[in-house]
Amino acid sequence: MPALYSSLSLLDGIVFFAILALTVASVWWGGRVAKRAGGDENSPLELLLMGRRLTLPLFVTSLVATWYGGIFGVTALTFERGVFNFVTQGAFWYGTYIFFAVFLVSRVRMYDATGLADLSGKMFGSRARQLTAVLAFANLLPIGYVAGLGHFLGPLLGIGWWHAALIGLLLLYCYGLWGGLRAVVYPDFIQCIVMVISVWTIVLFCWAHYGGYEFLQANVPTAHWDPSGGNDWGALFIWGAIALGTLVDPNFHQRVQAAKDLKTAKRGLYIATGIWIIFDIATTLGGLYARAVLPNALPEQSYLLLGLQELPSGFRGLFLAGILATILSTLDSYLFTAGAALTADLLKKQGKWWLKGGMIFCGIVAWLIAPLFGGSIVLVWKTLGGMISACLLPALLWGLWRPGKLSEKGFLSSVVPGIVGMTLFSIANKYWPIPFDEFYAGLTFSIIGLVYSLTRSTSVASPH
Repeated sequence: MPALYSSLSLLDGIVFFAILALTVASVWWGGRVAKRAGGDENSPLELLLMGRRLTLPLFVTSLVATWYGGIFGVTALTFERGVFNFVTQGAFWYGTYIFFAVFLVSRVRMYDATGLADLSGKMFGSRARQLTAVLAFANLLPIGYVAGLGHFLGPLLGIGWWHAALIGLLLLYCYGLWGGLRAVVYPDFIQCIVMVISVWTIVLFCWAHYGGYEFLQANVPTAHWDPSGGNDWGALFIWGAIALGTLVDPNFHQRVQAAKDLKTAKRGLYIATGIWIIFDIATTLGGLYARAVLPNALPEQSYLLLGLQELPSGFRGLFLAGILATILSTLDSYLFTAGAALTADLLKKQGKWWLKGGMIFCGIVAWLIAPLFGGSIVLVWKTLGGMISACLLPALLWGLWRPGKLSEKGFLSSVVPGIVGMTLFSIANKYWPIPFDEFYAGLTFSIIGLVYSLTRSTSVASPH
């Protein structure tokens, strides 16, 4: 594979490394702010939640940046299925964000938890915390984002995606292990700005070069304008339900708990949703341009190749920095939260050195597992995102909506059958294919278990 970096100019390199240096400098600045703020840097509150001092700008940019590490996944989905990407990876999620802001933020904040597993523990009990931590850990392993890093660096360096992913992971460790949540949210601020500018840069240059809607309509398959992407509505529903998994996403809960107050969390979610819409429009248009201009490219590499082909010197460096920022901003968040789930929730170990060790371990495990998914980012989303959505969502939502109406035994009676049912159907589908997705099995068993427990159990004490 020829290395694409040879096509870059000196100006591209200067822009790229200047943004990378600014990202690292932001971590140093976050450390200075932490020292001025005081507090015990080894305490769980400071490490995991920044002492609940996350301001509105940092809350918004960190939340926005955390959700887009799979840029090659969404652009590949657009390349293959068109606006189906905007429906499944955009519209479904916007409704979920607004629902969370309107109905759940205040309910989540009243527990003063340090994360999703801690929330389950305070709502239901210690066994519920442990089971939630296991599901969160599996969902947080950044397999898809490690693969995305490989898909970015591989073509640039002229090496395979798996080896490139390891190089990128080591690069992230150079700044991501410096501190707690601060080492995530401060670089997120820089990365969010760069990634939004970069995705719109490629759209504007392609629009000026080729034209707008008329060009796309004439050069991409007609089926790409079908919102269903050629799928039945059952398949579409799965993606919608996976979007609901945001309601039980550990990164989402952590940012909400870290916000300095309830008003910041609510306002931040509304602002972030607006930015997400702007970003999704750009990535969808970029994926469509990639299909129109480079129809024979590999879907996962088409967006990168489009940017390198269409952008002039200097802007290519900005584009590459934007892609890298998009991936790293999500990868560092997932590594941080996965490391916290492993050390604080599962191993019951506190302190920054345990957290750093957990982050290193989670990154290496994700890198080792990634080949099992063939480097497919979308497959990782559907498999692991589907698990936590189908199995955990019904019980946790009911517990938040009706505090004190579900015991720990009831929680387990809902979640465990969901996990078992989804796993068994997943295995069975590999040997005896049936027209029933394992996601539905997990969700069905979880709901049945929840209804059964509610009809047989008594109320438990509400939180204070």
